[in-house]
Amino acid sequence: MAENEKEQPRGQPAAAKTEDLDDARRGAGGITLATREIGGGAIAEEHRAPEPEAEADPRVVAMERQRRAAASKVAREFGAVIGRPVTDWGLMGKGDRVRGHMILVDLESGKKERFLPGSRIEEDRLYANTRNFPVALVTGKLGLE
Repeated sequence: MAENEKEQPRGQPAAAKTEDLDDARRGAGGITLATREIGGGAIAEEHRAPEPEAEADPRVVAMERQRRAAASKVAREFGAVIGRPVTDWGLMGKGDRVRGHMILVDLESGKKERFLPGSRIEEDRLYANTRNFPVALVTGKLGLE
């Protein structure tokens, strides 16, 4: 046996090598990367994953949609005929997923659009559910296309 090796008692596991934490770096997600990793020496730059985008507060989104709906073309032209506050219009906008078959009104153009189940609104447009409007307005007798 060599002089620098110590004899281990039988049945005892060999002591694990401990890494000097001063030689460690933090990688993506906080993973500890030692300087002895494969290909890890002389790193010029470290690229991290982007931070997740913070989700907007649903209350702020709802208030912004209500403000936009109140200032829309449909509200200006047909607000009195609709006879309901914008909070009752069933507003939908960017990022919302449609559940079931819906016919929505684009509040800027006044045009009705059909949305099939599971479709997602990708554009920054604001829609109202036609079920919340008077039938005469939705069927085109009073002006919505």
